[in-house]
Amino acid sequence: MVLAGPRRDAGPAAIYGLNLQSEGKNVSWVLDGDAARGYRFAYDANGDGSLDDEAWHALTRGPDGPGLELSYRPRAGEPAATMRLLFDDGQLYQASTIRRRGELALPERRLAFTVDCQRGDCRTPAGVMLGFDLDGDGQVDLSQGSFERFSLRFADRVVHVAGVAYQFEVAPDGGEVTLRRLAAAPAPRPTLALGSLAPPFSFEIAGQRRQLEDTRGHVVVLDFFSAGCHFCLEDAPWLRALYDRHAARGLAVITIGDPGARGHALLEPAHAPWWVAIEAEAQPIAARYRIDGYPAYFVIDRDGALVCSRCKRDEADAAVARLLDQAPAR
Repeated sequence: MVLAGPRRDAGPAAIYGLNLQSEGKNVSWVLDGDAARGYRFAYDANGDGSLDDEAWHALTRGPDGPGLELSYRPRAGEPAATMRLLFDDGQLYQASTIRRRGELALPERRLAFTVDCQRGDCRTPAGVMLGFDLDGDGQVDLSQGSFERFSLRFADRVVHVAGVAYQFEVAPDGGEVTLRRLAAAPAPRPTLALGSLAPPFSFEIAGQRRQLEDTRGHVVVLDFFSAGCHFCLEDAPWLRALYDRHAARGLAVITIGDPGARGHALLEPAHAPWWVAIEAEAQPIAARYRIDGYPAYFVIDRDGALVCSRCKRDEADAAVARLLDQAPAR
């Protein structure tokens, strides 16, 4: 671990850090610039303790915000990989390591794919994201919630290409992807596009079977909660206040907790006086909504259509108020 000194040609407001992984160790980095002028980034690639001899790299805006891709070596002696860095809310973090890009030659067409190891972790299913060019536009969209993005933490491992279903498998190190054609094709995964019907689901509460369709006629906030999520805990008072403010006007809230949330105090009726469902290990509801980060909020209108996906708090507030102000359809 080598902490490099300040870079001489960086501005006085430049941000420095030591949380970037390269060749198995932490190395220093510097981020310079601002939103108006743009950002540039450099890191101590050669590990000599100086940032002055390193090239600047410009950050570009992508689906996840300002960021860049850099070629690096995860550990000494290993093949080069590509890391994806993102700058968000004053922090720079290593979002993923892209271990492999390629194409699979299928009878229907060639299918581009990307294996994306979150924060460099290709060893556990939760760390691996896959992307497939399902719409045939030549690009693989790995943004959160994308129709083309798959997480190995879920059993959702079927892709549809030109009406044909394939089940995919990935080698533990992310180095190989294989597809096997299925004789019986399951239904395609939901698009989660705004305006489309929210994917249906059902769950059991106090021995009674409930389903999303039971909330038709209400505006719904769907809340995905994890006990290990700091922001879920921070958002709990906001969600309760939103419910208290609008429940009498027709707002319903449904919380879907991950398996570790069972028995959590914030999900007791005193804090969450709405439907709360705790998922089993397979997390079928979270898989349908492609939840790979918490908290995640969706707003659903009275007819069951998605009007806001992965909303921020202010977006959810605005969507709920707008929908409740609209007269119900007759």
